[in-house]
Amino acid sequence: MSETSHASASRQNTFSGCLARIFWVVAGNGALIIVALMIAEGAWWPPTWRDAAYWAVVAALAAVRFADIRWLDGRTAEGAPATAADLGRYVVGLVAVAGGLWVLAHLAARLGWMK
Repeated sequence: MSETSHASASRQNTFSGCLARIFWVVAGNGALIIVALMIAEGAWWPPTWRDAAYWAVVAALAAVRFADIRWLDGRTAEGAPATAADLGRYVVGLVAVAGGLWVLAHLAARLGWMK
């Protein structure tokens, strides 16, 4: 094993690398769903702390994915090293899906679907 691949493997297997991946793959998305449900159960307008929390989680997901790629040897689903292009696609998809979920949560609140 070359020294470069050894250093790369050691960064990828760190505890912080595992936590970052767990956050942006599972925990952060779960938090988005939970906060969206909280938005849907509340009043539909004006925006509340729940909306701020929702977008803070979106920002945290993007920041953790950035850190994962930049410093923790982040990988794609195929196992190849992730690039800035992968990060860009992730952030665009994240904002699009999160925006749609946020609108749906407010629509559910407005129509009283969760009450």
